[in-house]
Amino acid sequence: MTPLLIFIYSYFSLYMISTEDVPMLTGDNYKSWKKNMEEYLSEKGLWHHISEPQPEEAEYGWVEQDLKVLMKIEETCDRKIHPYIKSLSPAKVIWDQLAVMYGKMDDFGPRWKGKVSTCYTWCLPFFNAIATGEWSKVEEFVNKNRGTLTARITVNGETPLHIAAKFGKESIVKELLLRMDEESVKKRALNEATALHFAVIQEQLQIAKVLVNKVEALVLMKFENMTAVALAAKCRHKDLVAYLCPITLKEEDKFKGLAKPKDYECVSAEIDQNRATLLTSLINVNFFDEALDIFNRFPNLVLTEDIHGKTAVHSLARNTSAFRRSSWFFQRRIYSCLNLKFFCNGRGRNQDEENLNQACEEMEAPTTCLKKINPEDLQYPNALRLLDKICVEISVIDINDAQSKALMTSTIFSAIRIGNVVFVTEMLRYCPQFAYLFDDNDLGIIHQAIIHRRKKIFNLIDSMDLPRQKMVRYRSSEKENILHITAKRAPIDRLNQKHSPAKELQNELRWFKLIGNTVPPTLQDSVNNKGQTPAMLFMEEHKELWNDAKQWLKDTANSGMVVAALVASVMLSTALSLPSLSGTGKADTGEIHIKFTNHNHFYNVVIATMISLFFASASLLSFLSVYISHQTGDDFLHHLPRMLSMGLLFLYISVSAMIATFITTIFMVFRNGIVKVMLPPALLAIIPVLAFAALSQFPVFKDMLFSSYGLNRFTKRRKGYF
Repeated sequence: MTPLLIFIYSYFSLYMISTEDVPMLTGDNYKSWKKNMEEYLSEKGLWHHISEPQPEEAEYGWVEQDLKVLMKIEETCDRKIHPYIKSLSPAKVIWDQLAVMYGKMDDFGPRWKGKVSTCYTWCLPFFNAIATGEWSKVEEFVNKNRGTLTARITVNGETPLHIAAKFGKESIVKELLLRMDEESVKKRALNEATALHFAVIQEQLQIAKVLVNKVEALVLMKFENMTAVALAAKCRHKDLVAYLCPITLKEEDKFKGLAKPKDYECVSAEIDQNRATLLTSLINVNFFDEALDIFNRFPNLVLTEDIHGKTAVHSLARNTSAFRRSSWFFQRRIYSCLNLKFFCNGRGRNQDEENLNQACEEMEAPTTCLKKINPEDLQYPNALRLLDKICVEISVIDINDAQSKALMTSTIFSAIRIGNVVFVTEMLRYCPQFAYLFDDNDLGIIHQAIIHRRKKIFNLIDSMDLPRQKMVRYRSSEKENILHITAKRAPIDRLNQKHSPAKELQNELRWFKLIGNTVPPTLQDSVNNKGQTPAMLFMEEHKELWNDAKQWLKDTANSGMVVAALVASVMLSTALSLPSLSGTGKADTGEIHIKFTNHNHFYNVVIATMISLFFASASLLSFLSVYISHQTGDDFLHHLPRMLSMGLLFLYISVSAMIATFITTIFMVFRNGIVKVMLPPALLAIIPVLAFAALSQFPVFKDMLFSSYGLNRFTKRRKGYF
């Protein structure tokens, strides 16, 4: 009989038994409920399931009867009690749980009275005593109700040991372990977590040590299908990883050695999956010293899938932060001068931030000048070493195997999509044949680099001395070639929201032009099923971006013209008033004209005024050129960015000269001690201009300047990769 039929039979058999004489258990009526339930089970000949322990080898009939008793007890319990007995079996375990909860509460003194039961725990004073670490209260409760030592205390199925581990109460954990056997220590909560998992999640290293010393088998028990050490890696708890890793590996080897011959293959596969999960977890959190140690011992894990179906090589391909050094340029130069030894931790050895002084002691040169070493820089060489070893293992794999080929295609393409240049470079260095990998849509690595706008990866592939005809071959069902792929708009994740629409359009135009220069000219005139050439498809795909770029350029040029015109007007007025500053006094009429021509700063005012006026006029003309432009593709590539950057630069110079004119005039008009009073307010005039330039216009100016005059990153060929 199948398990489903057994359940259906038992369920309907339950309703053949009368339930009229057994009241609903609410907690307060436990004694009457217990009496009626005992009489009921005795009458049905089922009481021995409660009064006697479960047989070591229970027969089918006994299991069926126990299921009836279990369901009968659950049926007569109030809904608020169900979380405390959920998933418990056999029936005697549920009976004991209820006895602990309601059987002896009347025996406790006044200190346990008051609000005892809540929606979270059936005994709030006991829970609080554990959570706050008051062992005297916990001990009193345990001595009067021995069953509470291993009973469920909360609706989440947590025992006192779970609660103490979760709240980091090491003293409570030690006292409880002295009174518990191994099976009680290995009990799980409703979410399948053990006390060790709670300690790992809360980063309680000492509690984890106490638990493992009591029961080493805890390290093999899984929570969310992960062992404790893999969970520690996922939570970025490096100390716990260093402690649990050697113990876990030892226990796994022991468990594998005890497996029966018929189960050995299954057990070995499960252990390999556990270790693959640990390895991928370490890679995902950049613990490369531990990951390198694991991989050195078990190189067969390179293509072993973890619980999520991912491999170590796939995790490394997706981890772009592993190969990104965060230190400043000069700090890295200091590291190289010091000849810093980046070493791999041994098993159980910790090299976290707290122990960086120990790391410094292993350098070949004194490092007293270094106040801080970035831990990510310590991991960077280990990441490269791990990648190197993985590439060595991958290089001997038969690429013609369908499963291996599909896995490596997915991995390489994933690395290209996220821009992991170092990973792709190393893979192609060890395995040049990967350059000819294609997916189900007949797209190769060069097509992926084009689609996702990965310039460095494209330059890498372009610099390889490999036949290009096979790499660039592509003909979709819509008769589109590689240029049609390039003409399509970049994926949404590759659109840089920090850049202006004009900058985005310029990048797209340059990218399309670059690819067009590297493919046969015949592809530029070929049409797809819709009769579109690549250029026509580009215009259609980028129509919205084109309109946005045009509008943005007009708005920017219009704003610049307004400011430039205002500055030019002010400075023209100032220039026309300069002759009056050199007038002479007339004593007979009583008129006094101050003569500034002999003042030291007078000619500075004249020069600053001329500079401001001339550059304001030049800025106005530059913005006007942008505003009236036809805004064609070639204009977006060169003319418009150049004129806009020139207009912004001239405007900045003009405004700066205007402020200089104002400050110099203050110096010239006010003399001696008055200058000291007027200087601070005069200097404050610089702040609005600097704030406007830095926060609003400088990013635009920088984008336009580098796009017009900076190094051409698109067409720079990178030789010497191999």
